[in-house]
Amino acid sequence: GDPALGLARRCAALSDNRASVRANALAGLDLTGVDCGEEMPSELLLTDSSEVVRIAAARHLHHLLARPEKAAAIAASPPPTTATCWPLKKAASQVAQ
Repeated sequence: GDPALGLARRCAALSDNRASVRANALAGLDLTGVDCGEEMPSELLLTDSSEVVRIAAARHLHHLLARPEKAAAIAASPPPTTATCWPLKKAASQVAQ
């Protein structure tokens, strides 16, 4: 299938009402080495009612920050516009140093 379509579906699944779908979407992103940006996983980490989803979001964000180019890009970006992005920006700054 079309890789862009698969990515779009995984990104859309991060907003699904079912915790298992959100957690599996994050796992799918990790397995393929792609991401939908850091805002939605950060939001899930901080606010999702499901512990499984919060753990999956933390794992996904950790994988994002493990890529030096991604950590440097996040650290160099303008200040976050929402409070939910702040923990990621702070962690990226520490990794990029």
